[in-house]
Amino acid sequence: MSMVVAGSDLHRSQITFDVLDRESGEVNRGRIPATPAAVGDWAARFPGREVHVAVEAGTGWWFVHQALAGAGAVCHLAEVAETRGAARAQAPGQDRLCRRPLASDAAR
Repeated sequence: MSMVVAGSDLHRSQITFDVLDRESGEVNRGRIPATPAAVGDWAARFPGREVHVAVEAGTGWWFVHQALAGAGAVCHLAEVAETRGAARAQAPGQDRLCRRPLASDAAR
């Protein structure tokens, strides 16, 4: 079974993500509304694949975990302190550097 790994960054109104298809090497970025239905629909975009998503264990992680589990995906929690170093290195409003290390951790 092919695997998809993703790193996500939770915000109050949206969730941003980087996704790596381990089979094709294709990388996609995007954002979805921060709702359980949107998270479940997003995870369902990968039928027949094993989906692993790294989520920062801050505010809002539980509903994301529940929605991912309901869609058959695996949620990996990252400690907030583990992602802060990458966040400091970036310009304000840029969360891509936070998501990439999370996706790498989920791939292990």
